[in-house]
Amino acid sequence: MEDNADAGIAQVQTSAAQKKGLGAHHRQTVSYMDDRIAVYFFMLAVVLVGAVWMTSSSPYMTWGSLVAIALITILWGFMRIRRTKKLRQLRERQVRESRNQSEP
Repeated sequence: MEDNADAGIAQVQTSAAQKKGLGAHHRQTVSYMDDRIAVYFFMLAVVLVGAVWMTSSSPYMTWGSLVAIALITILWGFMRIRRTKKLRQLRERQVRESRNQSEP
């Protein structure tokens, strides 16, 4: 079942790339890569602040880094939710466009 879903998504994205043009499709792909880079940045920030939290001797540094980890994690979650929503809307629009093109 999962293979069929992946094949369907690939087919819709291929037809969308052909209709929109390759330039627009590549801009969308670059935007997706930018989001992934941001996720990796947040993961790195959590690891670095976690290292500060584990090695600090000052209670202010310990609690400050713990709060920073919590805030980074919350921000990371909001970004993931936003990205998931954008992808869902994009795929729904692509499916609608594909269905409109296939209907006579």
